[in-house]
Amino acid sequence: MRMLVLSLVALGALFGGYWSLGAYLGGTQAAAMLQGTPELSGRVASLGGFPQRFEVTLEEPRWQSEGVSWRAEEVRLHAATLRPTTLRADISPLQNLTLGGLSHAIEAQDLTGEITLGLDRSVRAATVDMADARFDPALGLSALGPLTARLTHVEDARYDIALQADALDLPPLPLFADPDSADLTGALRLAGQITLTEALQIGAPARDLRQLDLSDMVLQLGDLDIGLSGTVDRDTTGLLDGTIRLHLSDWQVLHRLLRETGLLSPDEAQLAAMLLGSQAEAGGTAITLDLTLTRSALAFGPFTLVQLPPL
Repeated sequence: MRMLVLSLVALGALFGGYWSLGAYLGGTQAAAMLQGTPELSGRVASLGGFPQRFEVTLEEPRWQSEGVSWRAEEVRLHAATLRPTTLRADISPLQNLTLGGLSHAIEAQDLTGEITLGLDRSVRAATVDMADARFDPALGLSALGPLTARLTHVEDARYDIALQADALDLPPLPLFADPDSADLTGALRLAGQITLTEALQIGAPARDLRQLDLSDMVLQLGDLDIGLSGTVDRDTTGLLDGTIRLHLSDWQVLHRLLRETGLLSPDEAQLAAMLLGSQAEAGGTAITLDLTLTRSALAFGPFTLVQLPPL
C-alpha cells in the first residue's frame, strides 16, 4: 500500500511538473508569437486550464497588414494536456474590421479555430468554423450564415483549401432583385490549392501567395450561379497571370453589373453585349468563357474586360 501511495504521489508530481512546464512554454510561445509576427499584436493576460488543458488568454489581439486591420476583445488559446500540438482558439463575438479606412463592426457567433502543428511549429492543418456573423455597416454582406474553412498541408509550401459559406445576405440590389424585396441570399463553395512563398509557421511573418489553383468555385446569388476554375500565378509585385474559366447561368446580369458600375463605357457595353450574347447556349443565357489574366488585366480574347489592382 505504501508503495502504491508513493507511486501515485510521484505520478501526480510528474504530471503537475509536466503541466506547469507546458503552461510556461505555452505562455512563452504565445509571447514569442506576438513578438515574431509583425502583423500581430496583443498581450498575454492569463494562463490556466489545469489539469485538462493548457490555456492562454490573449487580450485585445490585433492583426494589421497593408490597409487591413482586425481586432477583437480576446482570444482564448487552449490545447488538451496530452495533445499539445493541436491548438484551439475561441474568439470573442464582438470584433472590428477596417478596410480602406472604413470601419466595420462584426458580431460573430461561435467563432472557433483549430491548428495542428508539427514539432517544428509548422502548420499542418487549420480549420475555422462560425455559426453566423453580422456586419455594420454592411461589408458587401449584411450577414453571413454558417461558415467552414479548411487548410491542409500537402508538401513544401503547398496547401489544399476548402470553404463553404451559406446564408450570405446582401442588401437589395437592382442587378439581382426588386429594390423593395427582401435581402438577397446566396452561398459560396470553394475548393483548390494555394502555393505560398514559404511554409506557414507559428510565430513567423505572414507568407505571400505565389499561386492559386481553383478546381471548383461556385457563388450563388439569388437565381444567378457564378462558377470559376483555373490557375493564377502572382509575381513579387502583386500582379496576376493565368487562365480562368467563368460560367454564368445568366450573362445579362454580369453585363448589367459591368455597365452600371462604370467598368464599361456605353460603346464598350454594346460590343460586350454582342460578344457575350454570341457565347450563350442555344435558346438560353448561360455562358462559359475562357478568360486570361496578363499582368492583372482580365481579358476575353483580344478584349480587355477590367484591370485588377495588385493583390
